[in-house]
Order: sequence, then C-alpha cells, then structure tokens
Amino acid sequence: MPASPVAEPARTLSDLAFGFPAIARRLLRGRWGAVLLLAAFVSLPACYDPNSIEKIALSPDARFAAVVTSDGELGVIDLGPAGDKVIYTRMAGRGIDWSGDSRRLLFVEKLPDEPYRLQVVQPGDRKTPARTLLSQPDWIADPIWLDENQIAFLSTREGTDANLWVFDLRTGELHKRMDRPQEISQAWSVPGGGQVLFQCLERGLPQLWLWEASRADEPRLLPRAEGDVSLEQRLVAIAPDGRGLAVLPRGTGPRPLLYYDLRMERPIASHTIVGPVESMAVLGDGRIALAQNLSLTDGSLRPVLDLPRLLTTEAENAIILWNPDPGLFGKEIELTGWANLPLTQLERFERQGALMAVNTNVLMLADDIESIAEGNLFIRRTEDAIFMILAQARNGHLEMAREALRRLWDLPGANGPERAYLLAMARAQVERMSGDWDEALRWIEEAIAAEPDSYPMLETAWMEYLAVAWFGAGDTQRAGWALRQMPAEMRSTPLAVWVSALIDAWPGEEARAWTGIIRDLRAHDLPAAARGAQRAIHRDAPTTLALTGLELMLNGEIEPAATAVGVQWLTTERLMERLEFQQAMLTAGRLEETGVGLPPSDLRTLVLSQWLRRGDVRAAQQLVQEDLSATATTNMDYSEILLSFLEPEEQEPWMERAVSDVLLAEPVAPALRRLFSDPAGRLMTLQARIKASLIAGDMAPAVEALEEAVLLISQPEARQAADADVLFRLTLYQAKVNERQGEWEAAAEGYRAALRWMARDARAWQPTGSELALSIGLLVHARDDRELLQSYLRIQRGLGDPVINPTHDAATLRAALDNLRTLRQFSTDAAWLAPYLAYCEAIIWSLLRYPMQALESIEEVKRLDPDPTLLQRALLEEAAIREHLGQFALAARIYERIYRMELPIAVRGPALLSGIVAEISAGLTDLPGDRLDELAAEVPIPPNWLRWLRLQLAADLGG
Repeated sequence: MPASPVAEPARTLSDLAFGFPAIARRLLRGRWGAVLLLAAFVSLPACYDPNSIEKIALSPDARFAAVVTSDGELGVIDLGPAGDKVIYTRMAGRGIDWSGDSRRLLFVEKLPDEPYRLQVVQPGDRKTPARTLLSQPDWIADPIWLDENQIAFLSTREGTDANLWVFDLRTGELHKRMDRPQEISQAWSVPGGGQVLFQCLERGLPQLWLWEASRADEPRLLPRAEGDVSLEQRLVAIAPDGRGLAVLPRGTGPRPLLYYDLRMERPIASHTIVGPVESMAVLGDGRIALAQNLSLTDGSLRPVLDLPRLLTTEAENAIILWNPDPGLFGKEIELTGWANLPLTQLERFERQGALMAVNTNVLMLADDIESIAEGNLFIRRTEDAIFMILAQARNGHLEMAREALRRLWDLPGANGPERAYLLAMARAQVERMSGDWDEALRWIEEAIAAEPDSYPMLETAWMEYLAVAWFGAGDTQRAGWALRQMPAEMRSTPLAVWVSALIDAWPGEEARAWTGIIRDLRAHDLPAAARGAQRAIHRDAPTTLALTGLELMLNGEIEPAATAVGVQWLTTERLMERLEFQQAMLTAGRLEETGVGLPPSDLRTLVLSQWLRRGDVRAAQQLVQEDLSATATTNMDYSEILLSFLEPEEQEPWMERAVSDVLLAEPVAPALRRLFSDPAGRLMTLQARIKASLIAGDMAPAVEALEEAVLLISQPEARQAADADVLFRLTLYQAKVNERQGEWEAAAEGYRAALRWMARDARAWQPTGSELALSIGLLVHARDDRELLQSYLRIQRGLGDPVINPTHDAATLRAALDNLRTLRQFSTDAAWLAPYLAYCEAIIWSLLRYPMQALESIEEVKRLDPDPTLLQRALLEEAAIREHLGQFALAARIYERIYRMELPIAVRGPALLSGIVAEISAGLTDLPGDRLDELAAEVPIPPNWLRWLRLQLAADLGG
C-alpha cells in the first residue's frame, strides 16, 4: 500500500548541499521518510533504532531501490521524479534480488504459522500484485536470478542442512542443484547474472565459493587470506559491475580485508582492519567503503554521499575508503592510501547503517524507513540540518555555518515557534564559538521571544543566556537582568542559585576562580577546568560555593546548551577521566557532609567506578581500603554494589570487577567481612563469593562458600535474616554447582526447588522461571548424552548464564553463533539437540536485534517437535518479539498459549499478566480485571499469585 508522500520542504535541504549528481537529487525527492544529503563535516546523534535497514539493493537501471528492515518490512522506492514507496510485505525473509532487466524483484515472505513463500513483484507495474512462485514449509533464503527463467535459492528442503535449489519458471521444475558436504550458510548474486557466490563451512573454516550456473563445472574455491583462520562469518560486498569482491571477517580484532578480481578469481590486494565493521560496499572503480563506528539513528535517514566532494580528515568514527588502484588488476599491489570521511565524532555508537554503491561517485547509506507524521517532518529536518551545520562550526567553518543558518532562517513562512527556537539557539552556539558574546546573547533573546511550547526548551534558553552572560561575557548587569526576568520557578534551579551566589561574592578570589573554571569547561579546555576544580576543592574546608560548582560540573548543568537540538555535549565523562578532577571528588568525598545534595559516598563511588572502568584495580583497592578503615567519614554503599551484582541480569564490566577484583579480593575482603559481620551481611557477601566463583568457573570456592552459607542459615538468627531472595539464590547456586559438576539429577531437583521458592513469593519472575523450567527439561531429556550436553552447556555459559550473568555483547554473541553452527555440523545424529540449537540461535538473533532472523529460528524450533519446556521458552521469546513489532494481538495469543500449558506458576503467572497487557494494546479488551477473572477461572491460580496479579495489573495500568 503506498505511503503518504513526504512533505515538500525536503527540497530545502538540497540548497544547503554542495550540488550532487542526478541520482542524489532524485533520491531527495523520494517518498520514503526524510532524505538527508550529507556534505562534508556531518555529525549525527547516537541511539538504537529498532527498525534499521539491513539490506538495500538498487535495480540495475537505477530506477528503484529495494530495502528490507530488521523488522522484516520490505518496500521499494521509485527514484523517479514523481516516485513513491510501496511496501510489499512486513514479514520478509532473508534475501532480495533484482532481475537483469530491472522489471522484477525476488523476495521471500514468511507469515506466522504459514509456509515460506518465494515471491516476485513488478515494481514498475503497480496493477500486477505479488505472485507466489513457490510455497513450502521448509526454510527458504537468498533467492537469486540465474537468468530470466531460472531462480536459485537456499533451502532445507529434503534435509536438515541448507542446500542450493533451482526453480524453472517455465516448467515449474524444482531440483537440488548443489549438496555440499557441509551446509551452505549464505549465498549472494553476482551482478551480471549467472554467477552465485556462496559460503560453506568446509575444511573446518568458512570458505567462499564461486559457481557459474551456465557451466557444468563444479564451484571454484576462492583463496583465503594468508593467516586467516577466523571462524567468524564474512562481510561480503560485490561491485555493481560484478567484477570486484571485498571480503572481511566479522569481529573486532585485527583481520584481513581482501579485494578479489572475480574474473581472475584471486585476491589482488589486502589490508588489516581493526574494530567492528557492520556494513561495506564496493564502488564501480574498485574503491571499498566501510562504515566503521558510524551510527545513523534519527528516523528515516537515507543519506547520499557524493564521494569526490567529501573532504578528508583523521576520524576514528567514519566511513573509510580504500582504493586498491583498480588499474593494476592482476598484479600484486600495495595499499595506496586511506581517506577518512568525517561523518561523525561521536563518543558512543550502537549501530551502523547499511551501505550500497550506486556508481563510481555515489554511495547510499540507510538506517530506517519508519513513517513520520507530516506535521513533525519539517521540524525533524530542521534538526538534521542543524546537526550538519553545527558539525561544520565545530570543525572551524564558522562563516559557512552562519550562512547556512541564515538561509534556513530566511525561508518564507517556515518559522513556527519551535523551529525559530532551534535555529536561534543554533546561531547563538555558533556565535559563542566565535567569541562574539553580544551576538550570542541577541540570538538567545530571539529563542526566548519565540516562546516555544516546550517548557524545557524555554528553561534551556534562559540558563544558556545566564551562562553566556556571566561565564562568557563576564557581564554582571546582563546576568543580573536574566535572574530578574526569568520565570520565578527557574530562579530556583541549581545554576541560577549558584550564579546568584557568585555575583554576590564578586569580585572575591573564590568567585573569580570558579568563573574561570566554568569558562574553561564551556570552552572544552577540560585539563584547565579539572586543575582549577582541584585547586578550589583541595583545602581543609571547601566552601559551599566550591562544592556546588563541583556538583554542577558533575551533573552537566553548565555545559553549552546543545540541548537545543537534542544532544548533550558528553564532557562530564571525559572530565571525570582527569586525575585532577578525581582528586577534587575524593577531597569532597572525605567530608562528613558536602552540603550540596551529593553524599560523600556517591562521590567516592563515582571515582571507584571510573577507576574500575579503566582497569585501575590497585587504585580502586586502595580507595576501598581507605574508606573501610576510616571512622569519621561516610562509607560507600557496598551493600548496593553487592546486591546489584547479585541480580540475574547483565552487569557492567566494572561492577563485576568491583566485586571479584576488589571487594572479595585480598587485602580488602577482611575489612569488608568486618563491615558486614551481622548474619544478613555475611549471607550477602557469601552469595557474592558464590556467584563470582560460578562466573569464573572455579567450583572449589563456590562449594566452600555454599557450605558456609548453609551452615550459617541453620542458626536461628541467620535464618530469620534470610528472606525469600536469599533462599532462592542459594538453592539456585547449589543447582548450578551440581550442573557444572555433571550431577544432572541433583541439578534438575535443585531447579525444581528454586521454582518452589518462586511459587511461594509471587512476583514478575519471568523469564527466570522459564529459564529454570527449560534447564529442567534439558537435563532430564538429554542426561544420557553426556558429551553433547556438556558441549551445549559450555556454549550457553559462554553467552553468560541467563539466570546468573547474561551478556548482550555483540562480539560474544556472534562468536556463539559460529560455535552453535559448528556443534550443529558435528551432532547430526542427535535429533534431541537440534531444537535447542535453533532456540539458542533465536535468543542470540533477538539480543543482536535481528527480530526476523530470531523468528525464523523460533519457527525451526517449533517444527522440530521440542520438549514442552523448550517450546514455552521459545514461545515467550516470540511473544516478546511480536510485541516489539507491534503485533499485540498475536503476542496475546502466544502468552495465552503459554499460560494454558502445564508449567510452574512462576512461568504461567507472568505470561498471563503479559497477555492481558498485550490484549489491551491490541484493543481486544478494555476490562482487564474481568479478563483476569475469566482466565483464572479456567486454569486455577494459587491465592497469593492471584492477589499479586491483581495488584500488578492495576500498577501496570496506572491504577
């Protein structure tokens, strides 16, 4: 169904660009969300976009661009002057391919509880609907046009491993064309037709093969890079003319990037890459583009880069171009040079955008195709333009930035209150960078006069006016005027109160010192600001004025007001890395009371976490020793650190180091035991010792601490201090020890005991209860296959035990995928293991935020007749994914199915609650209490759980 056309103001952005090729201008007039042209010095914000584009494919005639998102939405953009967007499915499988004449597009569709369908559409003929070429229950992926009448694709048809099949459109004949000794994991179409590139795990390593359909020859193995023994999957990009191929193993460590001449079928150049790369493209002239540490996050961005016009600079987070000199094809050549394109200078990033080469000079990047309400479209585009402009200003192009902002400001009839505010604040920021305080203040006055509806915007403008007047211009009169004129409620904000105190203390030495410190901070001279703060705090009795300044620096309340366009300057974290600033925090942390709202324990804990993040364990130990030995100061809240560590969720690495390398390590541990000498404290430290030992795989200390905890609980005083959480965790840890030692029956009984504790204490145990039920099913189902069970559990623990220390680290998850595939190859005789492997792959894809791949793996689990405990866990994951995709009615049905299964109440209860909430979101019920009573009458619920469900349902729905 065609989407609403994009608002016309999109064209204004092209006026800010440098002049792009024709295809870029056509894309600018496309209809799929906002299109942004990025010139040099572009900066973008960082956040995770759940519907990022995973694949983008241009038709050979460059008229259409097909895109597939991580949520499975497949659509085609008509790049013609009057083109629009058509969405053909919201449940696309893996792989799309254009026919050589650009008239037809192949894709796979997989609807819930329906077979896989191989579909073909004709984007140029809107009257002809999608046509199903083939429908089957077995997996289909990576369809490829071999010629106008033959299609190749991967499928598990007639087996459990994936092979290459060929479908003849004229005769309807379907036959297996290739059955390798090992599974074919992925296939790519080589532009020009007739050739297929595929990856297969043979000879113990992933290998790339080239097969030519028109010849009877066997596929030819492409040589690997010398020394490349990586088990990681490959990132593959093929040039638009089908001649060049770039191959890069996934991962983060040093690894070879190879560039092949496909006609000669051998590599002609290589280079070592370090760091994560998620997207890559090869241009027609042989240059390779890699998106390294690049985040495209705002909605519906489809930047188009004109490569020759982009300036080069050193930038760690960038698109990197490598030109291996294609004029020397067939000869051994050296690397000729890198060009780093400054698309972003971000402190953090989460995703990369998809890349596609259009021709020799143009590269397309894509990240999102979600719909945007037209009423918000222009504001978002204004923000995008401001990001570009401020990036220019930060790189020293102040006059260019002023001119671009002036042209935006002068657009007739375009300035609503919020847009005027954004542009005025951006202009003020540019003038502040240039040191023109009068102009900066004038533009902030324009922002205030715009009277935006958003109260935070108005407060930001007043606080920035106050900061520029006092810390920039040093103008007491204007600062005082701002304090008198701003709304009364803003005068009580921390910054306003502090500036008022500085004015009252002027021209005293302390007031002058702190004015200079903040001036350095706002100018991003962090070393000078940190040294100044150290001098101002490092005295016997720091004043309230000085301590307030330290607190404001920590809270980021006196940084430049970049919040005008939704981004904070991330100076606070960099400031905390300065040793001088850490000393100032420790000095304040030695006080009994800081008097400014930051407890001394918080200041010391901030320093502790900073040292542990950078791995300075010795300094962290010394700090904790000093803190524990002090009698006149407030101790850090070690109980909060320990209890956070005990939570069954992913921990920050510094938290694990804080417990295992500092609190539980000599010489700190004896002092900590003295601090927690009461029964409740001893039980807490013993639990931490057990968990840390389990994570490290060291069973002896875990067993010793468990025995000590059990002996302690036998004493009446300690038993009284042990709540349900303590008893549950000790039961769980004992089961984990038994599992690690291969005592399957004892481990399964321990998990059952943990579930009984959960049944007594009603709460949102999901998915912990589901994980325990799954563990019981696994141990009972496979206890006789000891070796394979141990192998599977090792992979599972490598991911982080889901009820001990789960991990979401992308590199770890991708390595686990390869380990699972290897285990699958060597366990073909163990039918019981197949659904567990598919389930584990589903969880990994879900954690990596690839929902459609996760759903494919869940479908495989269901096809393989899984144990009920495995089925309920797979269904739970599917329901969560369906909710993420907005399919609330389907999610509700899945939750109800879980609820009706014969499972422990700790699994069924939360599933029932989640199902009712999903039904409300789907509009299936507006009487949640009655719905709860209806379901509870059908499947009995213990009274304590029914009471909790009522209370939780009321809390979730706001009463």
